[in-house]
Amino acid sequence: MKNRWNQWLLTLAIVAISVAPLKAQPNQFSQAFFNKGDVAILGNANMGLGNRSFLFNFRPGIGFMIQNHVMVGFGIGYRYVSNRYQYKENNLSTRLFARYYWPLGASQRISIFVEGLAEVGGGRSRFTDPITNRHQYTNHNFYELNLSPGINIPLSRNFAIECQMGILNYYHTRIGNITDKGLHYDISLSSSRIGFIYRFRK
Repeated sequence: MKNRWNQWLLTLAIVAISVAPLKAQPNQFSQAFFNKGDVAILGNANMGLGNRSFLFNFRPGIGFMIQNHVMVGFGIGYRYVSNRYQYKENNLSTRLFARYYWPLGASQRISIFVEGLAEVGGGRSRFTDPITNRHQYTNHNFYELNLSPGINIPLSRNFAIECQMGILNYYHTRIGNITDKGLHYDISLSSSRIGFIYRFRK
C-alpha cells in the first residue's frame, strides 16, 4: 500500500518543527511542557491510500499527568477500511493508555515518549461478490496490546504536535467463527501517526 497521505502529514510535521523555534518568544520555552496535575486533550490520525484501497484511523482521548513525566488516559478509536469495490470495514473501540515522557535539552520542552495501550473494540465488515454483486455482512470483535515510541514538539505554551512511528502489537481478532491472533511489529511509514495535544494547566 502506498502511503502518500502519511508522507504529506510527516512533511507538514517537519515544517512545523522547523518553524516553531522561529515563532517562540524568549521565555516561552523556559520550562517543561508537562507538569503533574495537568489535563490534556489529544488525538492522532493516519491514512493509507493504495491501489483501489483506503485506510483511515482517528483516535481522540483525554490524558492526566499523575507525575511530571507520566500520563494515563482513555479514549476512543475509529477505523475505516475499503478496497473500493469488494470490501468495506468500520470499527469502533475504547482505549486505555499510559505514557512516559523524557524531556530533552536544557529547556526540556521537546520530549520523547513511550506509549503502552490496551484497546477493545468491534465492528462490521461488508464483502461484495464481484459476480453476483450481493453483499455479505460479518460482525467482528478484537482486542490489542500496543507499545510505540513518539516525540512531542510544542508549538506554543499549551499546544504541541506529536509524531509516532513504529509499533509492537499483540492482537486477537474474531471474525464470525474464525479467530486470528499473534504478535506483530511495524517500523515502516504505514505505522506513522500524526497528532496534537492541548494541555490545561492545573
